[in-house]
Amino acid sequence: MICPQAIDRFRDMLRASAKSLAMLFYFGNFQNVKNGPQENYARELMELHTIGVEGGFSEDDVQEVARCFTGWGIGRRDDGAVTFRFSPRRHDFGEKTLLGHTIPTEQGIEDGEQVLDILAAHATTASFLAIMRCRRFVSDQPPDSLVEKVAAVYDTTNGDIREMLRMLPL
Repeated sequence: MICPQAIDRFRDMLRASAKSLAMLFYFGNFQNVKNGPQENYARELMELHTIGVEGGFSEDDVQEVARCFTGWGIGRRDDGAVTFRFSPRRHDFGEKTLLGHTIPTEQGIEDGEQVLDILAAHATTASFLAIMRCRRFVSDQPPDSLVEKVAAVYDTTNGDIREMLRMLPL
């Protein structure tokens, strides 16, 4: 469930989103397997959720992120409930490189977790999120000074969404 993290730390919300059934299904990541990485979620994660279209990633980065999320999918618990499930047999355990960071071999689910950490801490994530919040709550053309102020709050609070929103003139 994503809602409880909506005004928490961005990294926590990102993790909840990556494991949500809605996201897994909508972007087809539940079909992401080692012999056929599915790039929809990887691309949207970078373009829309973290660093933005102009965040400096390449097509190779998209492919590497897709490989990191292989095996992330949907499964049933013993009680029949549908939930997030990691399937090691569907995961690509090879070494990957994302935005200059090496993701070592044999990690499993940690590959995707490391991607989320890298993107949440990326230099452009704070400014991308700040401009998106300012556009949503203030103006389609927010003042640069406000965007910079909100981005600085992201950096100094380890991505605290509530604190970012407190900086907005409402």
